[in-house]
Amino acid sequence: MPTPVLRRTGPAVLTVGLSLFAACTTAQPEPSPGPTAAAFAPEFAGAACPADVEVTLLVDHSCGYLTVLQNRSDDDGAWARLLVVRMDPPGGAASPDPVLVAGADIGDEPQIGSFAPLAARVGRTVYVLEPRGVGHSVPALTCPEVEELAVEVVESPSDDERAREHFLDAVEVCRARLVADGVDIGGFGVAEAAADIEDLRRALDIPQWNLVSYGSNSRFVLESVRRFPDAVRAVAMDSPELPQFGIGRGPDALTAAIGNLSEACAQQPACESAAPDLDALLRDAIARLDATPLEIEVTDGRLAEQAGGAVEVRLDGGSALRAMRLALAGDGPAYAARLPAAIAAAAAGEPPALFAEILGNDPSLCAGYRPLCPRDRTFSLGVYLSVVCGDPAPAQEGGEAPYRRLFEDNPYLAACESWSVPPANSGTNEPLATDLPVLIMTGALDSFSGALAAADAAADLPNALVLEVPGQTHNVLGFSDCTLAIRNAWIDEPGARPDTACLEELTITFEIDAD
Repeated sequence: MPTPVLRRTGPAVLTVGLSLFAACTTAQPEPSPGPTAAAFAPEFAGAACPADVEVTLLVDHSCGYLTVLQNRSDDDGAWARLLVVRMDPPGGAASPDPVLVAGADIGDEPQIGSFAPLAARVGRTVYVLEPRGVGHSVPALTCPEVEELAVEVVESPSDDERAREHFLDAVEVCRARLVADGVDIGGFGVAEAAADIEDLRRALDIPQWNLVSYGSNSRFVLESVRRFPDAVRAVAMDSPELPQFGIGRGPDALTAAIGNLSEACAQQPACESAAPDLDALLRDAIARLDATPLEIEVTDGRLAEQAGGAVEVRLDGGSALRAMRLALAGDGPAYAARLPAAIAAAAAGEPPALFAEILGNDPSLCAGYRPLCPRDRTFSLGVYLSVVCGDPAPAQEGGEAPYRRLFEDNPYLAACESWSVPPANSGTNEPLATDLPVLIMTGALDSFSGALAAADAAADLPNALVLEVPGQTHNVLGFSDCTLAIRNAWIDEPGARPDTACLEELTITFEIDAD
């Protein structure tokens, strides 16, 4: 189906005011067809909530769409429409200064229902802005051409050149389709997404708000702080990707996460007995799988459903590394709790069920390269590539072998030549220096964000509080009441150190018999 090309046709109106959010339980107009003036101005209009959003929200809520240019340097260019969801706490907001949530990880469709409790927890109105190109936004920069290759990828050796070529070819086909449909793929980088946040604030006539991010969409939030600091009261970030590191800090983050995992395992006698010296055991497992790959039949999961039957997952050293890194990111500590047993099984030449489960639910080349591989939501590869390729963080050396090999031939970086977007040249990959109060929370076992990068960034953030959360992976707010209480206290009194004693009680309990 062709991607709708949205263009303005006449005078534009900047629609202002919170009252334009109408309750989703009543009949509402369809989103505005777009700006209509010789001089473009962003426009917000209330609208009915999409059906899939409506069924997930039991709190008081309403929806609307923000219409913006795809590329703000081209007043005559195509425009984009972004979903905005408003949620109010019971009895109304007790505090001014609402909260803006800018999605989750770059390219992932936000799970809007997961943000529903936030309004009650902080006593403020909460707005969720779906980033441009993602989820319900129009146009959506999805690449089904790439998703169709998922079964081929998981059944092939991790270094298979033919599979890699097919992936790159599919990226090129996706790009050509989007461009032919009038999408300005160069307009989906960090700077444009940050400007969307500010355009929404102005359209809603909000003097200041608190910015909350989950995962790598922190790039958008931090760039908004850089450009529009007076609009921000406080920032709270869960598992952020910082602009000066980005995906380039991966080797360090993975090495640190494995070290913390090994240390945590050594502190539990059952884990230490089953998987002694976890770091060395992992190296043995990778070497053994490289020498003798395993074929594991997977009969259920995302790829078996896609294939219409069983899928033969090929597990070699490279694919095991991918699965291991995702186990330290996606779906919280549950995967990480099973990881020592899976590593021990692989080192003994036995098929680890955890790795087969992860790879059997892997959209094409997601595991190991992105923090989450959602099964029930769409991923906009085009947005991800426009950020990675147009706003790249400086390359970082570091990490140890064998972990480093996962990053030396990153398929997404290889796809940048095919995606071919102009460099942003806007300083979006420079360190952010601000005296605004910034809370950064990362999991001690997070193989993507990494406490190392967060600690380095704090040098430029004099009013930052950087917390490493024991026993947690990516998304520390999703699995702990302790971290939620810390975040809520920070938003209530930005800059005042909240009570963090509960962090000392957090740990991870390993499932030794899991594999």
